[in-house]
Amino acid sequence: MKNKIILTWNWLKENNGQLMFITTFVLVVITFIYVLYTKDLVETAQKQLQLQLSQYQFDNRPSVFISGWGEFQKFKDIKTIRFTLKNVGKLPAKFSTIQYKIIVGDKTYDIDSKDFSKPTVIFPSQENMHIDLPVPLILMPIIKNNLGFNITLRMTYYSINDIKKGNQFSYSVKYLLLMNNPNSETIDEYILQEIDAK
Repeated sequence: MKNKIILTWNWLKENNGQLMFITTFVLVVITFIYVLYTKDLVETAQKQLQLQLSQYQFDNRPSVFISGWGEFQKFKDIKTIRFTLKNVGKLPAKFSTIQYKIIVGDKTYDIDSKDFSKPTVIFPSQENMHIDLPVPLILMPIIKNNLGFNITLRMTYYSINDIKKGNQFSYSVKYLLLMNNPNSETIDEYILQEIDAK
């Protein structure tokens, strides 16, 4: 037994370099496998955290849409259509921009948002907030000839709690307004049909 121990010891002394290389190599392989495994765990945890954060932001955010519309009203040089807004989210919404276009036939008319007063903040469950979009009277003859027009509306807003405006949300909708009576001098006889919203 003593001879075996001595022989083993001598063998270890003679092959010290090779044994050191093999053990180092095995250690490197094990470390590499461990790093890959923990990297996958970290990436999976980060994805789950991102999903939870996204869900939290979705659940705790403002969510504004058009809940109805009112009759056209006539003022000097313009008529306006009133859209009623509703916030079904959990936080107040502050508007960044409200843009809209009137499309008559194959022509598009961009209406500058400075031409009408827009709301600034709408609170959750608030139902009496509205915007009045002007329709210039100069367009009325063209609108009558086409028996109606399309209007596209896009609103961009963010949470009033989000001071840095880091999360911008948007709502866009397209309406088709068909004339009930092409000889009418009032725009109140139009029929509004929502054709796209997102």
